[in-house]
Amino acid sequence: MCHYSKIRCIMVRPKHIFIAGMIFIFPLLFLGARAQYALGEAKEQSNLYNYAKAIPLYERAYKKKKTAEAARGLAEAHYKQLDFAAAETWYATLVTLPDHTAQDEFNYAEVLVRNAKYAEAKSWLVKLDTAKITSNTALVSTLISSCDSAANWINRPRRGDLGNLYQLNSANADWAPVKQSDQIIFTSNRPTALKQRQPFFRNSNIRSATYGWTGAGYQHLYSSRNTDSTSIAMLDTALVHGYYHTAGASFTADGKEMFFCGTRYIKKKAKFLGKEPDYEINIEMFHARWDAEKNKWGQPVRFPYNDILNNSVGDPFISPDGQTLYLISDAPANGLGGTDIYYCKRLNDTGWSQPVNMGGDINTPGNERTPHMDGQGNLYFASDGRVGLGGLDIYKAFPQADGRWEVINVGAPINSSQDDFSPFFNKGYHGYFASNRPSGKGSDDLYQFNAILILEGEVLHVKTGAPVNSAAVTLNNNTKSTPVAVTTGADGKFTFILDTAADYSLNAIKTGLIGSGTENFSTLYMEDSTIIHRTLYLDDIPLVPVIPVAIENIYYNFDRSNIRKDAINPLDHIVVLMKENPTWHLDITSHTDSRGSDRYNMRLSDRRARAAMQYLTSHGIDASRLSATGYGETRLVNKCSNGVRCSAAAHQLNRRSEFKIINE
Repeated sequence: MCHYSKIRCIMVRPKHIFIAGMIFIFPLLFLGARAQYALGEAKEQSNLYNYAKAIPLYERAYKKKKTAEAARGLAEAHYKQLDFAAAETWYATLVTLPDHTAQDEFNYAEVLVRNAKYAEAKSWLVKLDTAKITSNTALVSTLISSCDSAANWINRPRRGDLGNLYQLNSANADWAPVKQSDQIIFTSNRPTALKQRQPFFRNSNIRSATYGWTGAGYQHLYSSRNTDSTSIAMLDTALVHGYYHTAGASFTADGKEMFFCGTRYIKKKAKFLGKEPDYEINIEMFHARWDAEKNKWGQPVRFPYNDILNNSVGDPFISPDGQTLYLISDAPANGLGGTDIYYCKRLNDTGWSQPVNMGGDINTPGNERTPHMDGQGNLYFASDGRVGLGGLDIYKAFPQADGRWEVINVGAPINSSQDDFSPFFNKGYHGYFASNRPSGKGSDDLYQFNAILILEGEVLHVKTGAPVNSAAVTLNNNTKSTPVAVTTGADGKFTFILDTAADYSLNAIKTGLIGSGTENFSTLYMEDSTIIHRTLYLDDIPLVPVIPVAIENIYYNFDRSNIRKDAINPLDHIVVLMKENPTWHLDITSHTDSRGSDRYNMRLSDRRARAAMQYLTSHGIDASRLSATGYGETRLVNKCSNGVRCSAAAHQLNRRSEFKIINE
């Protein structure tokens, strides 16, 4: 697939370069027409993966002579550079030419899917002569199903916050995000001063900081402190020298081991009759350990099952315990398609078992990429061989009791019609991924997605069923001990945003009404975006006599609602009385002095009432036995009203909470 191809299978053949030189010297002698010369030059650059240089040459050839070969070269070169809009334009031209092929029609339909033109793509796919295409015919039916299903995912997106990490992204490709402690490690081909030179390739396309395939830089590993753009730095330049690309890092939970992939040049053995050898490169995987004494990564060690001359190995993911290594490979022997996901078990400190293909539950005739396993044992990965929105989509696989996997498409907005890959989700759908969707900053961008858990409900009168206006609904995160309160409107409704993996308690109060108790619930096992619904009920408080129990008032500092130290003993006394008398109900009324606006003081007194109530509930008194009301400055105990000059001590008397015990 495109993002895999960016760093795979770069082949430089010196004999081709020699022939290209001969063509340059004798163009008319060997190729004849200028169109053929330009086309030959374009194909030469494409063979060297120099698509940035090949495109203008193909354009020159097509301008001279409108051939399917030139149009196909332009379409494929733009596709390789992930410019799908331009690729669509040239494929649309190509399929109008008389000597186009069925494979061209399939490629055109695939690009239309990537550009979210599902109806048009399907019209080409259903009439395709599958007997004449070179792609796996199973992918045709998969693309047709994708055209039918895409609208459902788009119209029913997963609820959550999706954001582009603009602080970290560049105008180039940024992908493979990994959260490691307070660091985000990612791969980027942004410009760098590093130049990869090898003596064998002084005349090749690999001789500067620019990669001929994309016209951009080479892929390297970078780190940042969370999303702080000022802290972005190359992860370790010692890892970069000698490798044309380094990408896709994965770390053990303790951060002491790193796995990544890279590319390098080697020289093949000489061919028969002394013909010049080829220089080939495929992706390899490497392993490095952190050297605490030197405070840097140690020398990378090649993965024992690398096979640089025949196939690529990459996209490593190491399990947190360091015992299972997941990877991808395009090795044909055990593969089901383009690139498949495999796993290895650690045998000893350096040894690994033979890679095992994860089978048909995971792998398809297409390409599977970027595996990642969350803390619950669910496998996330990208694939273009399944029903999806287009290109690479992200999927989630759930392990089953019988050893098989149940796979789902995670849907929009995580997935788009373009390539969405490199998932890093550790708590449900909370984490990072990469995408080349059109709205990004560069060709591939880093994105963050957080599923949203929502609590919504209403407060109703238990007898009439009518909504209760102005009820104070308090949600307490018992995991963090952080209460949040809202006041209902005329419809009695309330809404809260919840944290994952937290225990909550919920109650409602209103003066003159009594609650049905505290409702407890948990989000511990809720990973996906979910709406939780709760209905709370209030009832009229029976008219019962006030019990003449002397309870001391508590007082507050000016413009404050927190419980002071001198209020602890009176409140603790109330706790003892309420526990000794389980049928009692306590009415809390809170007040302010006259300083400040009437509206502000009313809100301040509400906060004081809730603070007193929160203290009592945190010490074991059920919220259903309590009512709390703020009266602002409407019930002063002295003459210190608006405009009256009073001493600080006189104002203090008004900043209070009073308590009345009622026998039910």
